[in-house]
Amino acid sequence: MGSSRYAFFALLTAFFHTALLCVYQYVAPTIAPASGPYALVFANLVHFFFETPKTYHFQLLGALELSDKSFAYLLAIQLACSSPPRSLPSLAAGVIAGLLYRVPAIRSRADFPDGLISACSTYVLPLLGTGQRGASRTRRGYDRVRPVGVMDPAEGTVSQHHIETLEAMGFSQEDSAAALRRHHDDVHRATEQLLGTSA
Repeated sequence: MGSSRYAFFALLTAFFHTALLCVYQYVAPTIAPASGPYALVFANLVHFFFETPKTYHFQLLGALELSDKSFAYLLAIQLACSSPPRSLPSLAAGVIAGLLYRVPAIRSRADFPDGLISACSTYVLPLLGTGQRGASRTRRGYDRVRPVGVMDPAEGTVSQHHIETLEAMGFSQEDSAAALRRHHDDVHRATEQLLGTSA
């Protein structure tokens, strides 16, 4: 999904969560809604349901067919049942946001402008302590430290290790190298581009 798209996904979830909480407080003002990241958890669960393949199947007591994904669903059911009806607005907001993110018209526009990303990485990341001093800047403003022994990406070379990392994620060598060159050997931005292209 990439960090920029995930931020959009989280904001979409927060929007629906806030809207449903307002309706919930109007309908049931005496019942306080459950606190916690319920909406984001259930929005991620929707994404998990559609995007993550099952890796293995097994039977419980020889009758019930389950998969490795069943454990995530069981935890979600436990979370949903932990404080009803207080958790229902958050659960509904998460499911709605997760399903809306699946709509191609929304998903294709699920990204922030380059200027906003650059401004946030320049001014917000240092406040959070995630920036590194002395790191060179990429075009979109992300900090990066060039691995030892890797030539400057401006010269057109990219880290073989980064290419292998992207190939292990299922992208072709040509696409991986092109994305890394475009993003000055920044493997995170290259991954976002490749994930955005395949979405």
